[in-house]
Amino acid sequence: MVRVFQKAMSEMTFTISANVYGRLSLLESLIVSPTTLSKLLLAGTMLSGGTLMASAIAYVPGGLASAPGLGAVAGPGIVCAHAQLGNVTDPAAGAAGAQGCNDQTKIGNALKPPGAKTIINTEDNAKIGNAEKAAGIGGAQGGALGGRAIQYNVDSSADKVADANASPNSTLTLTAGATVGGPAPPIAKSNATQTVTILANKTAAAIWLATAGVDIPAGTPKPNNVGFAVGIVNDPLLFSLENPGQSSSLAFMLGPIMLTATDPGDAASMFIELDETMANSSPVLSFSMSIDSSTSSLAGVQFNFTDFNPLIGYADPATFVDSVLLPNLTFDSRTHELTGSKSLKLFSLNVPAGSPDFTVIYNTGALASADKTPEPASLPLFLTGGLLVAAGRWRGRRRALR
Repeated sequence: MVRVFQKAMSEMTFTISANVYGRLSLLESLIVSPTTLSKLLLAGTMLSGGTLMASAIAYVPGGLASAPGLGAVAGPGIVCAHAQLGNVTDPAAGAAGAQGCNDQTKIGNALKPPGAKTIINTEDNAKIGNAEKAAGIGGAQGGALGGRAIQYNVDSSADKVADANASPNSTLTLTAGATVGGPAPPIAKSNATQTVTILANKTAAAIWLATAGVDIPAGTPKPNNVGFAVGIVNDPLLFSLENPGQSSSLAFMLGPIMLTATDPGDAASMFIELDETMANSSPVLSFSMSIDSSTSSLAGVQFNFTDFNPLIGYADPATFVDSVLLPNLTFDSRTHELTGSKSLKLFSLNVPAGSPDFTVIYNTGALASADKTPEPASLPLFLTGGLLVAAGRWRGRRRALR
């Protein structure tokens, strides 16, 4: 089953206004009508006014906002996009400007705060390598080595706060896209966008969107019968209290996400990592969600945690899934589509008076793949390592949570 995803640009942005910062929250949700949530379009085709037909889609928006009194000082940023059908890729091998976006590539200046930061962690890099391998493209390598071999189209800023301040409306947008095939299937497409706005009081709002989509009809001949796409956003920011004698806070948001794996051989996944250096020396939260064409209910969605700190307000990953994720997710068994009902506040960071400058990092990615080899073997969910939380534990509670 192939579906057409189409949505107006005006419905897909966060609303940023003064009262958002007073409540320490982005507007609690993207402006998305529940009746059209399942029709979200990949960002790259929205910008050109077109549509994309796709059966495997990962759509992952998010953002952060600082409350009054907490100013953004500096921070590099990068967005990365890769698409592949068979042995044809965007970017092409040796393309000017293409680079790795993995656990061994960094952005930022090691000698200037917030320092040099890896683009993604090793676990998420391995997920990307395994996703490519699961689509029948990455050979036997997969894992971390396979993820490091992938090249991306990128857009980056050495200091997005300075660049935003120098831009009209104090806003900077980074965008990278990749497309192979199309406009009719087979097609693989990804897009990653990051927008940073600095307000007059130096508070910051960062909004991002990572998308990936693949559509390959059954019976497509080799080598275009396998495809893979990935979009990545990396958003480190250095914050400082404007008045050391006053406290402030910061909110991290996610969604509403969408993962679709409609046809046999499709798979979709998202990952996210939150980190902050004020109270921690390790990531606060790192997890992924995955489905494939064999997923038949919310109980079959897989959650994989590689880092979890009770600092976020929940005792363990199971409680976090129960309390935050599952109540806001629905699964359509007809279309094999997982959707979020609203934008979620994953974590609020309180910044006590007298706190020194600190860095927060928000990494996110969207993965989609398809393998239409005749009589394909069941595709594995592309997750390795970490603490696996099976959604089946909560099947009996789901009605009460709705």
